[in-house]
Amino acid sequence: MAHSVLGAVPEWNECGGSGYTGDKTCASELTCNVVNEWYHQRHWHYDGASTSPQTTGGGGGGGSTTWTPPSSLVTPLQQVWKHQQETYNMNFKNFGSRCPGGAARRYDWSLWLTPSFGGGAGGDWGARMGTEYFMSAVNSENIHIFLHELGHYFALDDFYDWTPSNVGGFLMKAGSATQITDFDGWMMRDWWRNLKSRYALRLVEGNSTASYTGTVPEAFTRVDKDL
Repeated sequence: MAHSVLGAVPEWNECGGSGYTGDKTCASELTCNVVNEWYHQRHWHYDGASTSPQTTGGGGGGGSTTWTPPSSLVTPLQQVWKHQQETYNMNFKNFGSRCPGGAARRYDWSLWLTPSFGGGAGGDWGARMGTEYFMSAVNSENIHIFLHELGHYFALDDFYDWTPSNVGGFLMKAGSATQITDFDGWMMRDWWRNLKSRYALRLVEGNSTASYTGTVPEAFTRVDKDL
């Protein structure tokens, strides 16, 4: 994937949101994406070049990674990555710095049980679901609402308005599956495949820390080596 040189254009910087009064302009190669009501963020336009199937590929910091999904999943994986609800757009603004105890006291993920709460909600902050539902299913092999919300923590999207071609039920399409499917697993692997090259991430053998070169959001350095 190649892009023209932008010089000092602030990729990934804030460009809008409730109460924001700073610069909202973007270079032609960038777009201002609505992450949430309070925070909009600049990121690249993508031409789809990075979604071509690869059997091997360098990982930015060296080494190679095999990407061999079943042939029937290649097209839907490409569709997911190119969809307008791009799975890589996560909010790393002030990551942990607003915690009362500072960034060192942050938590990575939370489970928020709420009495009489219907369904579930989730994101990079954690998951929220009904206390009654979770406690009644806590010994089950697949707590499917919990697993669905956990998928959002790993940047996987909802599929309320569309379905990738050639794919039946899968966990991230709410109501169509009650356990993690092959397609769910491959979506997560594809997220890592695309992101690691952009941020020069590489796997480090022997521990669970990803190393990197350059300036990247802190959260990307916390990717488990098994992804």
